[in-house]
Amino acid sequence: MAKAICNGDRVRIEHVMGTREGTYAGSGYVNQGEQGVNRLYGCDFLNVDDLKALEEYLTAKRDEELGRTRLPSHPGYVIYPARNPIPPLGRGVQVLDEVKGVFVDCYEKKRENALDKNPGARAAALAYFQAYPAPKPWHDAKPGEVWRITSEFTGTPRLAIVHGEHFWFVGGSHDTIDSKLIKAGERVFTEDKS
Repeated sequence: MAKAICNGDRVRIEHVMGTREGTYAGSGYVNQGEQGVNRLYGCDFLNVDDLKALEEYLTAKRDEELGRTRLPSHPGYVIYPARNPIPPLGRGVQVLDEVKGVFVDCYEKKRENALDKNPGARAAALAYFQAYPAPKPWHDAKPGEVWRITSEFTGTPRLAIVHGEHFWFVGGSHDTIDSKLIKAGERVFTEDKS
């Protein structure tokens, strides 16, 4: 088994092989050399697992650079944010089926229909929406604003002022603005900075 780990300007390949005598653990580096030549250091060979780990690492790095998402559960599909979102249909994505070479527009609130010619792309989009939930309004709370927050802990709405990345509640308790315990939030007051 192998995995690739970014280490500064180098990618470290770590692999573990089981043998009759025991387990062999080794590692090596792929380094960007002079004039863009990749060189391997500290390792005499790259086995199939090493190559797969390096390929996965480089693919993930490229996907990140291009602003796209590739889910492990749907590796043949690449997901991009929608270029022309349609608010009534919820968040939208464009899913590229790499095998067929076609884009499919998918929206969070639009249900699959009989004309859908690529159910795999729809499944990849649904998996994306589950893995990356839509940001909540309170995630963009700004310092000085007052919010009415309902958390899983209290179950009732309470007033809080935003300071830094925290909601400070009346009574002294606080929570981060991206806390998973917050179930609802409504901005009550925004500080006028004019």
